[in-house]
Amino acid sequence: MKKVILAILFIFLLPSTVFAYEKRSGDFVNIHSDEIVEGSLFVNANILDIDGIVNGDVLCVSPKVEISGTVNGDIICAGENFNMSGTSTGDIRLVFGSAKIDGVVEGNTTVVADYLEVQDTAKLGGEFFVLANEAKLAGEVESDLYGYVKKASISSFVGGNISMRQGNGFFSDGEFAEFKLLSGATVDGDFNFKSRQEPILEDGVIVNGEERKTITSDKKENYSGDIFWSFVLIFSNILIALVLIALFKNFVNSVSGIIKKQTVKSLWLGILAFLLIPISIILLLLTMIGIPLAIISLFIFLGIALISKSIVSIVLGEKILELLRSKKKYSLNINAVVGAIALYFLIATPFIGSFISFLSIVLVLGAVLQYFRTSLSK
Repeated sequence: MKKVILAILFIFLLPSTVFAYEKRSGDFVNIHSDEIVEGSLFVNANILDIDGIVNGDVLCVSPKVEISGTVNGDIICAGENFNMSGTSTGDIRLVFGSAKIDGVVEGNTTVVADYLEVQDTAKLGGEFFVLANEAKLAGEVESDLYGYVKKASISSFVGGNISMRQGNGFFSDGEFAEFKLLSGATVDGDFNFKSRQEPILEDGVIVNGEERKTITSDKKENYSGDIFWSFVLIFSNILIALVLIALFKNFVNSVSGIIKKQTVKSLWLGILAFLLIPISIILLLLTMIGIPLAIISLFIFLGIALISKSIVSIVLGEKILELLRSKKKYSLNINAVVGAIALYFLIATPFIGSFISFLSIVLVLGAVLQYFRTSLSK
């Protein structure tokens, strides 16, 4: 459990080089083969294709990501499909529906995916944490391999320990759960495994350390799904915060300042708006002229609700760091990371979690209204 907590924390501790970056967006963003990007790169696109060189970190939110070039830094991305045949000299941290790695990662690798495939030519230089429904792992892992899976087949060389727990899956129990170490797999350290069924070790598997298998016959609740969704919720909150900071930093600073200085006013104004805006939208929908305005108002209202937790995370993170009596002034990115983790545990608290979620929405709603009123009056 300690390693899981550390992995979750590591994925959110973004490197300082992300604070100075180049922004690219659009339907298709391509770093062509003869292009060199100096510094970190932030991308929001339907498709990201890196064939060239990025001398910095890559932070992206893209449904499809292809990396065949070189990233001299970390890769931190979320989306639907990820395919890497290139090289990363830093860590990679991924949240994808499907991920395929066929390249070189010199740092640590963290992957949360429905389906993960690591091909036999891949080389992962650091620790490898995986959280997946199905994983097919080959290639070379120079350090430890650990995590949670439902169905896995492993033929890798692992230079450290394998510590895996097998669960029922994160989304459904329909498919048969199975864990295999295939012929040719080599574990230079220990093999630690916990499940309700025996793992399959084919002939030719080499384990140089100890084998420790914990097979439970009882049907206790499987918490791997809860861990997965907790991980995704925190990560998505931080990604939204990072996008806001990257694209609308002045707006984020202004709204956060209003929340800190005029908390009560923002709260009551937000509650009033929360009650009146839906009624206004319904009334506008009753008239032909008001329909476009109603649709625009609805999207604005939903947008504010979507970003509310991220903005509150930034404010909460700053307050937590102040309470720790840290003399150092941290960036908005670090505030967002600290605040998002703290806010998740507050919202997950029974009985008061829903109330805190509601307060987050109305607080940000009230602050945004004050921000626009001040901006329009200038």
